[in-house]
Formats: sequence, C-alpha cells, structure tokens
Amino acid sequence: MKKYVTFSGRASRSEFWWFVAAVFLLQLILFAATAAVFGPAITVHAIPEQYLDRLRITEFRAAYGLGPTFITQELGPVVNGQAEVVTRTYSGGIPSIILGVAMFLPQLAATWRRLHDTGRPGWWVLLPFAALLVGGLLFVGLELIGLASFFFALLFLGFLVCGIVFLVMLMQAPTPGPNRFGANPAGAS
Repeated sequence: MKKYVTFSGRASRSEFWWFVAAVFLLQLILFAATAAVFGPAITVHAIPEQYLDRLRITEFRAAYGLGPTFITQELGPVVNGQAEVVTRTYSGGIPSIILGVAMFLPQLAATWRRLHDTGRPGWWVLLPFAALLVGGLLFVGLELIGLASFFFALLFLGFLVCGIVFLVMLMQAPTPGPNRFGANPAGAS
C-alpha cells in the first residue's frame, strides 16, 4: 500500500502477487463476516412443470465482481403443476463493494508496474477492458440481427484467450537489470 496509486516504476512478481493475494484474502474475510452476520438473500420462483426438463439447477456457482458472490439453488417439490426453485445468494455486500472500489486504482497501478517489470508499457492493462468493450458492442450489434447466441460462444473464447495471454504476461520473468521503466525492483542485474 506504500505505492497506492503509483503508476511509474516496476513491481516485482512477488510484490504484485502478494498484493493480489492480500486483496483476495481481505475480500474473503469481508465476505465471510457479512454472510455470517446477514445470511443469504433468499428468492423463491415457481416454474411450470412442463419446463422442468429445460431447467438447469446448479448446486453451487461462484462469481466475482466487486466482491465474491456464492449462489445455491434447490429444486423443491412439484405442487399443482408448479415446481419451486429456492435460490440463496451469499454476498459480501456493501463492505465488499467498498473494498473493491477502494482497491481498484491500487490493483490497476500494481498491474501497470508489473507490466513495466516485464518490459511492456502499462497500457497493456487495458487489453481486458478493450476486449470487454469491443465484445459488448459486437454482442449488442449481433443481437439486433439475431446472431447473438452464436457470437456469445466466440466472445467467451475470445475473453478466455485474452485472459490467458494477460495472465502469462503478468507471470513472466522481469527484464534483467534496469529497463526503460526503472531499476529492477528485485535488485538483480
């Protein structure tokens, strides 16, 4: 946190990954505390019996946005042609959102400096955002002409490839010695 929003210089692999681990651990602690105090948000839906074969009950799903969210769904009995689906959503709530917003710029800065450490300009951090923007615009355009479901598979594949490429960049060894972004933070020449 000494370099809260410092975008210049370099961040070693250990500095970057320890920071990522610390933020993730804080999010999990906030999630556990909030879920223990407030419990899940529970919603109940009635599904007509004829649609049960199309229903995909997922026993456990996890999502991560500004904070972790865990969702469980249970299929209840069929009564009068209606099946009951109970959804429980556990969320980190407001504390996780506050932490996510507070950590956005520091995470961006740490990633920017980590890219500098590999000899790349920090602008590469925008790659996932650019993929999301372009993919979203294409999805909306293709939705208008009825090709959105086909494109969704391509979009998912593109995000997966983009994410893997970006992760590989962050995991790469630093450039030895000083580079155009500064001295090696690990002190090796």
